[in-house]
Order: sequence, then C-alpha cells, then structure tokens
Amino acid sequence: MAHPDVSPGMKRQLESTQDFDVSKRQRGAQLESRVVFVRGLPTDCLESELLALCCPFAVVEKSLMVPQKCQAFVQLPDISSAANLITFYQTRDALIRGKKIYFEFSNRDEINGRSEGGMIPHDGPRRGIGPPNQILMVSVSKIEYDVTVDVLQQVFQKFGNVEKIVTFWKDNEFKSLVQMESIDQAQAAQAALDGREIYTGCNQLSIVFSRHPELRIMFRKRDTALIQFVDDVHSTSALDHLDGVYVFGKKLRVDFSKHTSVSMPHADADRFEIENTLDFSGSPLHRYRRRSPQEAVSPCPLLHISGIPMELQRNQNALVDLFTQFGYVKDFRYLQNNKMALIEMGSVDEAIMALLQLDNMSYPDSHMRVSFSKAYQYTVGAGPSPGPGTMPGPRADSAGWNPPMQPHPRDRSRDRTRNRDRIPPPGDRDRSFRDRGPPPQRGRDYQPRDNSRRPPPRY
Repeated sequence: MAHPDVSPGMKRQLESTQDFDVSKRQRGAQLESRVVFVRGLPTDCLESELLALCCPFAVVEKSLMVPQKCQAFVQLPDISSAANLITFYQTRDALIRGKKIYFEFSNRDEINGRSEGGMIPHDGPRRGIGPPNQILMVSVSKIEYDVTVDVLQQVFQKFGNVEKIVTFWKDNEFKSLVQMESIDQAQAAQAALDGREIYTGCNQLSIVFSRHPELRIMFRKRDTALIQFVDDVHSTSALDHLDGVYVFGKKLRVDFSKHTSVSMPHADADRFEIENTLDFSGSPLHRYRRRSPQEAVSPCPLLHISGIPMELQRNQNALVDLFTQFGYVKDFRYLQNNKMALIEMGSVDEAIMALLQLDNMSYPDSHMRVSFSKAYQYTVGAGPSPGPGTMPGPRADSAGWNPPMQPHPRDRSRDRTRNRDRIPPPGDRDRSFRDRGPPPQRGRDYQPRDNSRRPPPRY
C-alpha cells in the first residue's frame, strides 16, 4: 500500500528521528545465526581473500559469493563462532585490498543451493585421505609458474605458523607436504585453499589431510650434496681448501662421507634424484685430471686468467669488461706477453661468480681458463676465507700479497739477453703482481658498478 504523501517512484522519508531509531532497533534486533552476511566486497574479490578473514574464528563450512552485489554469505559451525567474528570486526576494520567490508548476522540458518546471481557455494573441508591433523598433502595441477617452498609458505602463512614444507614429484604430479602449527590452522587452510588457484587461471591446489603423523626432513635437501672425486688426494685437497669458506653469505661445511661412491639413478627413479645426480667424468672443466692438485688454491678475490685469445690480448678494456659485469674490478695486469693476466675483484663472492661464468669460455683460437691465484695469501690463523661482511684485500692485518721481487740494477747494455735474468721462475710468476689499490676514477661522473642485481650462481 502506497503512502498517501508519497508519489509512486519516490522513496518514503522518515517523518521524525523517532522513526529512524525504531527502524535501527528493528534491524539490530534480528536473530543471531551461524550464517554471516558480508557486504562491501570488491567486485573482483576472491573467495580465498574472504575466507582468510573468517578462518581464524572457526572452520568455514560453506561460503556463497554474490559478486554482482558485492556481497557474500559465510556459514560457520555454530552461533558463538559467528558472534565472535562479528564482534571482532565491529571494533576493528576488515579490509580487502584496502576496501572496508562489513559483517552482520544473516536471516538464514543455512546456505543451500545457488542463490540468484550468485556462485555455487563452497563446501567445507574434505576429509581426504586421513583424519584431520596438522600435516596437509598438497597437489598442484595446471602448473604454468614454478611452485617453490617460498611460494607455498607465502600462501599458507595466512592461516597460521608454517613449520615444515617438503616438495616432491610423484607420478608426474607436483606434490607437497605442509605441516602447520596446529590442527585448527591446518583445517582452516584446507577449507580456504582446497580447489583454489595460486595464480589466476593456473596452479590449482588440491589439499587433503595426510596420513603422516609426523613430517621428518632428513634427505634430499638442496643445501647438501655428495661429491665423488677420482681418488683420495683430490678429495683431501677439496676438504682442505673449501671447508669453512664463506660463499654468498653461507659457510661451507665439507667432510668425508660414509658412502664410498655416488651411483647414477636408474630409469625408474623419481624426478628429484634424476635431476640432481650428474656425471662430471667427461666435463672439460677439470684442471687436475692428469696432475696432482698441489697447485690448488682456496677461493680468494684474485683470479689468474690463462689462454687469453688474441682479440682480448690486444684490447685490455674488453677483457676487463667481461669481469665488471660480475662485480667491481680493483686491479688488472697482463703477464707473459698478454697471454695470461691477473685480475682482482672486490670480494670473494664476485670472484666466484666470475669464475663460474667465464671459466672455459670458448674462442676460435683458445679456451680461456679462470682460476684462483696463489699470489693472494691470508695471514696465519685467518682461515681460508673471511666471514660475511668482511672485505678481503691486501691489508696487513687480514691478507696480503707476497713480497714483491727485488728490483734489478739498470743495465744500459744493448745485449738482447740482458733481461732474461729478470723473468721470475715459472712457479713465482704470479708473485710479481703487486697491489696498487683501486684504479683512478675514469671521469667526473664515474660510479662503481651496482652489484645488487647480479645473476644467481650457476651450479
């Protein structure tokens, strides 16, 4: 029945403030329900974003999105859980992508079927393989982007503390075991993420409870490896020069293994073992295949370059530019008619990066070899390499060059053989390289190279 003072098509205005108070009391006096009504959602809001706000209070049994109206319904196990959720967000703002949303009790007691303009309601957690526990079995399908431990940790940490994550391949399917801090957190993550996608349109998650009562990570860690050498002499040399060395901020720990050999995987082995077991017996990178590794040197900032091609022997700047892309070049010098050279990098990490990328680089007339030089020596007790945060260099307290050769008296004789006695012995040619400090600035606007975006190491 139309109001006598209001024409059709117009909204009726409240006659007084008392009518407004009565209307407000009637709306606030609605019965409590375990179904929560949500409004003010973004038009492209994902269900996982909404459930992330609700799951800390209880396991979400069902949810129904109504994107056309920017609304949703969330069904919780009981009325007390719904009341706690609404009370909490009445005192604190609930935000999704910076937009405030509102929670209130719904006039329905249960979510059934598809509402008009809505989406199919999402059922509660699948009990899956095993009973509810804190370990989840996660399967990822429709993979278009790499799924790493960091990605999974970022996805699951919204529902609680992630204790352990193990990734593996089984039957050509990527799987992961995720251990949460408690069963409630695991149930919340399973309810919110099962069937969802990490990225829009791809990387779909399928989550069930695992049968494993405990997740033990013992093997197949990418920060450990087994390396088999040709004999004990070579393995002892690696142990002496690499144990305790800091590489990219981490300290290497090298020790003899109880295993006597490394076997290549069979054809039916799992994907991890096949991808991470490599045979280097025919690699061209061996330096001591036919000789004893007595000349091996621990990692240091000073690099020895041999087999320099003719095009780089004539152009010093081109050779230096090869190394500047991996760090700051402190010093450079040619040796033996430009066929060899010594180059000092700003740090041990930069020298390692340059060695990994440039060693055995092929040219039409030669293969350029890069190795650590014996001319750089640490003081006794300083260890094979300094720790993180230190800048190794030619200082008296940490490291330094070998003493330079004594200068010969000038000889004004025109004899062609007058300089032969000045050439250092073959084993001491690197010792003639002296520290001259950083090179002078190459112009008013010269700035050292930024090494923060250097490429990752290639192993």
